Amino acid sequence: MTQLLALLGITALCGGWMVFQLWLAKQDPSKKEPFRPGCGACGNGACGKRDS
Repeated sequence: MTQLLALLGITALCGGWMVFQLWLAKQDPSKKEPFRPGCGACGNGACGKRDS
């Protein structure tokens, strides 16, 4: 029973995170994927970028 409650809690947290991400995307439409690699979160923006 304890494991089931922990699993439900983690599922609820993940669901809440998804809802937050959707809300955040609506608040700032210029950022279509706010947490993708190469978004500039590392400071220089070079992480995760591919040379084209």
